[in-house]
Amino acid sequence: MPIIKHKVLGLAWRGDELLLVHIDDPTDGSMGARPPGGTVEFGECRETAIKREFMEEFSAVITLKGTWHTLENIFEFNGVPGHEFCSVIDITFDEKTLYEQDTLHAVEDDGTPFQAQWCSLDSFINGEKELYPRGLLAFLRG
Repeated sequence: MPIIKHKVLGLAWRGDELLLVHIDDPTDGSMGARPPGGTVEFGECRETAIKREFMEEFSAVITLKGTWHTLENIFEFNGVPGHEFCSVIDITFDEKTLYEQDTLHAVEDDGTPFQAQWCSLDSFINGEKELYPRGLLAFLRG
């Protein structure tokens, strides 16, 4: 039975660049990206979840900035329907040298390596790529 997930995503900024993880859907060839983060575990508050995700994936301590915003995301990826509520918040890295790296190397909880890169929002504004969750680009553009 399908379930609705609660995701937390951290908006890390380097000037006008946002830290993003690239996502390509093999079923339809669509290209996009999303901010780093992950799933809130049962019994966990979102503040704990976002800090845990950045520690697990990047070995990084973060500080939360501002207030949480929530986007609902109903989608299909790799032929599978999904439904999630995404809580997003601005964050900063406590380790300032992370801002000097163009690519940050990370690891998923299953051990799969991935990368996050600082990206301008221009390619998303021009429609070349999709920014996930849907609605995030409009929210960021205010």
